[in-house]
Amino acid sequence: MAQEQAVVANLNQAASYEITDNQLHILNADGAVVLTLEVQVPATLTGVTWQATNYNNGKQAVVNVLEGTEVTALFAEDGTLSGKAGCNNYTATYKLDGNQISIGPAASTRMMCAEPAGVMDQETAYLMALETAATYTIQGDVLELRTADGALVARYVAGANAQ
Repeated sequence: MAQEQAVVANLNQAASYEITDNQLHILNADGAVVLTLEVQVPATLTGVTWQATNYNNGKQAVVNVLEGTEVTALFAEDGTLSGKAGCNNYTATYKLDGNQISIGPAASTRMMCAEPAGVMDQETAYLMALETAATYTIQGDVLELRTADGALVARYVAGANAQ
């Protein structure tokens, strides 16, 4: 809240602006910079490790990823999707047509994890949900996969750039 209040207070002082490279400088009446904004480059589908925050559990509910687990998705240029599903690593294929996406069945390693409780159920539900994806959108650093009727399949935030 303090940061938001400071930004609003500085915007109220705006008298002029200047643009330098990819930065917008808001100036007060004395010509002093009171706020600097930088152009944000939106994430792309490929080359980013997407960290899942929510997924459809197949029971008509979108749930949070279990604490203590990591669910990721890495879309490669060659049409392969790989990541972690909570316990096991997985791989699948995907195809794009505009903002439409189809994801094939996932193959995964076959480890059994007892902790945290529910991790294996999460993994099964997440991998099944991926196959229902029909569209994708990226807004800022958030990726959403949705079914053809608009139900959320999974929501991710951009993590590290892939090497």
